[in-house]
Amino acid sequence: MSGRVDGRASGRGVLLALVAGITVTIVAWGILVLAAIDFGRDARAGTGESWVLMAGATLGAVACLFLAIIFAAKLQARVKSTGPRTAVEPETASPEPSSPPLDADDTATTEVDDEGLPLPQPAPYASRHSNTVVDDDHADTEDSPAAAYRGKRAKR
Repeated sequence: MSGRVDGRASGRGVLLALVAGITVTIVAWGILVLAAIDFGRDARAGTGESWVLMAGATLGAVACLFLAIIFAAKLQARVKSTGPRTAVEPETASPEPSSPPLDADDTATTEVDDEGLPLPQPAPYASRHSNTVVDDDHADTEDSPAAAYRGKRAKR
């Protein structure tokens, strides 16, 4: 290997160490579970020291499984943090703000601020009972869907 220091090379070493740690702890967990089962059989037969060995093997198996879960979580975090890298494109000049679309009865005059940019207009709201968008200026007319609903005690 060359004399250069590469972040990816050391990252691979950490990943391999985590994978090896997971493998070793899972194998040790399996061996300790089998040993705990065997010691449990001996303990039920009446051997007193087998109870102590079974308890030790059980605690060892729990510890191994706990370590395997910790290593797996670290491996997952490491893999997510070293995901594929995407190139970021430089931002171009921001486009001029566009004026709001004009309705049939709107005129081209809109309010502008000191810099000549159009002021934000309130957004139209959608009627509760239809997919029709209701403009604030026309919400009070009897033809609008918002005027049709006036609560539970509406005149019919």
